[in-house]
This record gives sequence, C-alpha cells and structure tokens, in this order.
Amino acid sequence: MASARSSVRARSSGPRSVRYSVCRLPLRRTNGLTIIRGMEEHLFSAIECLERVEDCDDALVSASQALSAGLAASVACQDLKSSFPAIVAELCEALDRAAPELARATAGEIPSKEIEVGIRALRALLSEAEHTDRRRRQLHVGLLSSQLNALHCRRELEKRGGPLPRSAGFDHLASQASTSVH
Repeated sequence: MASARSSVRARSSGPRSVRYSVCRLPLRRTNGLTIIRGMEEHLFSAIECLERVEDCDDALVSASQALSAGLAASVACQDLKSSFPAIVAELCEALDRAAPELARATAGEIPSKEIEVGIRALRALLSEAEHTDRRRRQLHVGLLSSQLNALHCRRELEKRGGPLPRSAGFDHLASQASTSVH
C-alpha cells in the first residue's frame, strides 16, 4: 500500500502551470491538489477499513466506513481508475477479499444479493468513468453502507437490553419536543 501511496503522490506534484481536471471541472493547482489528495485519502481509508473487516469485531462498521469513503471519492471524481490506477486496483482487491467476511458478519440479516449489488456498484464506480447509471450505483453503495450501520446499531442496542428505557426524564423531554413543534 505504501508504494501505491507514494507513486500517486509523486504523480500529483508537477509544474505550477499544470491544471487538473480529474474532477468534473478544471481546477487551479492549489484547489486541484487539495481535492486530489482528498480523493486519494478517501481511497486509502476505504482500503484500510476493508482490511479491518477480516480482523475485527466491528466488521459492519469498518465495511460501512469503507463504502462511505469509496462513495465520497466517486462523487468527487468520475474517473478514479485513470486518476489513481494502483490505488483503485488495490481497493478492488480489498473489496473482493472482504465480501465473503461481510456476508458472514451480516448473518443473513442483510440479503446477500443486496451486499453483492452494493459491492458491485462500488467496483463499477471505481473502474468505469462516465456511465448512465452512475447515480443509481452511488445510491446502492450508500444504501448498503446505511444498512450496515443500521444493523450494527440494532445489534448493539440488543446487547444493551433493547431500545432506550422509557423514563420520566425521557418522557418529559419527548413531550417538550412535540409541543414546541406546534
């Protein structure tokens, strides 16, 4: 991973007159480098999170964070594969390695078909430039990320005895909130 990171950073530094257009609009060097580094960090973050899927108890959270990071990069740049070929290849490999563990971690609570669609959507966003279904793919990735977070929260609440207990203080705050809206 360090070699991919250094090779991309080396490519990012160039003469001051260079203009970058890996994003939707051509950008001046200062703004462009900031955005490029941000996309690069999103991609590396996604790889690191996926590597944690196999090794930790929080596989759902790590996978959700990886999907969110990949999604953020895909929103900022439509052609990630051309802009960051080594990082995208590494991220796709990490997705392939993490997918079976993610299916096991969800234990069928998220249908395997939905997991597969979300992961395939992220792979497509990473490897294809412009596509008519790009927004739909982004929505599938966001949906899977949200489902993983929701499943994690449900499981953690169950470990702690279910939903928040209704107490007088909580009821009082809830009633204040409902009356202040009207």
